[in-house]
Amino acid sequence: MAIVTQQRVGNGTASDFTGEIDWSIDTVPDPVTVSPASGSVELADIILVGSRSIPGEIQVSQIDVDIDHGNEAWHLALDLGGIQASNNLGWTHTVSGNRITFKPTSGHAVIDNERGITLQVNKLRISRKVGTGAVIIGTKWRANESSGWRTDEAVKAVGKFPPGFYLDNFKADPLIIENGDSVTLTWDRSSGATQTLLYENAEIDVTDYTKFEVKNLSRNTMFYLRSRVQQGTDYAERVLNTYVTVNQPDLEIRNLTVHGRVHGNLNADKVTAAVVSEPGSLPWQRKNTITATAGYQTTAPTYGFLQCNNKGNGNYQGTVVLEVGTTGVMSRFEVEARQCSTILVKEGDTIKITAVGSVNHETSWYSIGRLAFG
Repeated sequence: MAIVTQQRVGNGTASDFTGEIDWSIDTVPDPVTVSPASGSVELADIILVGSRSIPGEIQVSQIDVDIDHGNEAWHLALDLGGIQASNNLGWTHTVSGNRITFKPTSGHAVIDNERGITLQVNKLRISRKVGTGAVIIGTKWRANESSGWRTDEAVKAVGKFPPGFYLDNFKADPLIIENGDSVTLTWDRSSGATQTLLYENAEIDVTDYTKFEVKNLSRNTMFYLRSRVQQGTDYAERVLNTYVTVNQPDLEIRNLTVHGRVHGNLNADKVTAAVVSEPGSLPWQRKNTITATAGYQTTAPTYGFLQCNNKGNGNYQGTVVLEVGTTGVMSRFEVEARQCSTILVKEGDTIKITAVGSVNHETSWYSIGRLAFG
């Protein structure tokens, strides 16, 4: 998929971080084309698919889809005029401001693992500046009739690209290799954008390529291909990925927990073991806790993703400043109001969160484990 996704949960506990409904997003066309500076506008369809990966059923009373509209780069649409909304459950819908609300014809509907939700917003009038807009899905739900209503929100970022932009068909050949073999990556792309290949601890500029060979691969690897197109200070990114499996891969880990027996020969100078909890590898979330004068700082316990959603609203129109890296080599990311950003963080990196002005944000950490690079 080309769209960066981000999810946040309201009024929840640690067990609710994935949300009661998992949402995916598709667009037609993919990617979305930005409208010209004047005259006619480009149209796009948004398709949202929700499903439950958690066992059991819930009751849902309404789903809100918020689409920011206006003339800025972070506005996805010019307005919501002329849209056509539909769903697969026969629910009604209303449009007010930047919100499309879907409701069951009765008080609520039951959603379980066998019944998914598809929401469509067709003929959306795309705004005129290259950038990234947000689609926010708010689900009002409860576990049963004796429990209170709660609302989960999922934020999906959609890039708006110049006419003719494309990045497709990112493939690896072969998909399964022997330890130490090479793999060839290929893709299709348009001109006028920069491309970067990312895997393990490598970040390689492949702007002038449509083919790249990676040699001596010794472990299972996820490859990411990122294309960025910029217009002034605004930009949009599309990211594709592909996975390569290595037979009998090298394995380097810090902690290993075995439930059962270990078979085979173990050759080691020294082996020590302990069973310990690893709270640093669990997701954590900080909400509305920073100010312009009192920031937050920590060290990343593992590799992971730092997700910031600067929600804005009312008087909260400040900028969240994220700094990531090591002493003297810090990368700085400024997240304006009503924008979101996802950053890949290495184990041991310093993470600093400060703000310029008053902010209303949610910044979350999601660990992807400890990775060993050769």
